[in-house]
Amino acid sequence: MHIPEYLEDCELVAAEDLAREPAFWLAHLMLTVGDPSEDPERYGVDASVYEEMVERLRNPEEPWPVLRVPLEGGHTAYAVYANFDDANNVDFFVRQPQWGRLGYLGQYGADEAGPGLSWTELATLAEAAQDSSEGLTDSSQRLLLLLPMLGDAVATYFPTQPTSWPPYWSASRKPIANRFAPAPQAGFEPATPALGFGHGPSGGASPQ
Repeated sequence: MHIPEYLEDCELVAAEDLAREPAFWLAHLMLTVGDPSEDPERYGVDASVYEEMVERLRNPEEPWPVLRVPLEGGHTAYAVYANFDDANNVDFFVRQPQWGRLGYLGQYGADEAGPGLSWTELATLAEAAQDSSEGLTDSSQRLLLLLPMLGDAVATYFPTQPTSWPPYWSASRKPIANRFAPAPQAGFEPATPALGFGHGPSGGASPQ
């Protein structure tokens, strides 16, 4: 797998097959918004299976697992398990090929930033129409994948032209801007009030 605007010196692999495993969902939530040391058997997951899943998600010697949420208009939300030798992060962002940059949502790991979605936005993304069958198509799985990006329930919106935003933002729901936190690492830029999305690591034009 290749994401043009993402980090260049990494190997990525599509990992939606993990969604079939209960251990993945427990690990995904524990490694982001939970406590990784929590006893997995409290949630019906065998401890050895859970530990194996955590190792798979955080192994720097293997390609980085990527899970996608396809949306309308060529937009795709991503969760990338970015595993460096000295740090493990989970990056969340949205990509549209014509943007030339990534719409940064947030990150969990060594340099945490975010989250960047209100409940209404999270639910809308989970239920949004899809242009592609690549990635997660089940609305429950889509919601769980992006759940770590859930911020406060009340959001402050900035005015903008509705036609400048992906279809899942309607004219009555102006894009959120202040939910997007400062960039956690070099190459990422924070969102601006005029745009609402952050910038990816490789440069290029932001969504206009």
